[in-house]
Amino acid sequence: MAMSALSLPVRLAAASRVQFPAGSFILQRKLERGLGDGAAVVVTRDWECRFRPQGEGALIEARQVLVEVDAPPMLAALADVERRRDVAGLFPMTLDGRGRIAGWSEGQAGLEEALQEAKSFMERHLPAPSDARDARQYLAAMSQTAAAAVSQVPRDLFFPQTGERSAERALELPGGGEGRYEVTIRASAREADGLLEMSERRIVTHLGDSQRASRERWSIT
Repeated sequence: MAMSALSLPVRLAAASRVQFPAGSFILQRKLERGLGDGAAVVVTRDWECRFRPQGEGALIEARQVLVEVDAPPMLAALADVERRRDVAGLFPMTLDGRGRIAGWSEGQAGLEEALQEAKSFMERHLPAPSDARDARQYLAAMSQTAAAAVSQVPRDLFFPQTGERSAERALELPGGGEGRYEVTIRASAREADGLLEMSERRIVTHLGDSQRASRERWSIT
């Protein structure tokens, strides 16, 4: 079935060179993976960051200062592995003069592009309903795909286009049932300089009364 979409007003990202704030700030990334029946694994990481001018852009230097994992007791071992996992590869990041992560194609910034990218990711990686033994197995596969889709770091993470975009699609499930998934992309920024306040990607998968949410939320304090 066709994907329907809802959009709220957006503020276009600045096309000119941004001003990189001085001093340090805390960047937080919160990942939520729904497990069904209201349970979830939530991983929160904080980095102390600062911009260092480099040419027309800047280098982001960062060090992790916090990691918290909230998970059901049965997943205690998994939670411990996640707490000890090294994610140093995220930094340092290089930004161009418009505040976008350098080295990415032009089409990978902005709310509408992010929404289309998430939808395309779901379409490419969802298994065919005929490959699943039953509807619940297919829902689990949908949730895994959604978790991967929301984990893509936005190119305009630090100086985002603000507003909200959402879309949903209905799916035929094994055994003749129906399900759907909803994709929501939203972001806000400081009025003074356009620096990120919050950027969130959320995908909710539905099967009857059962639903699972996968969400990634970035914020700066």
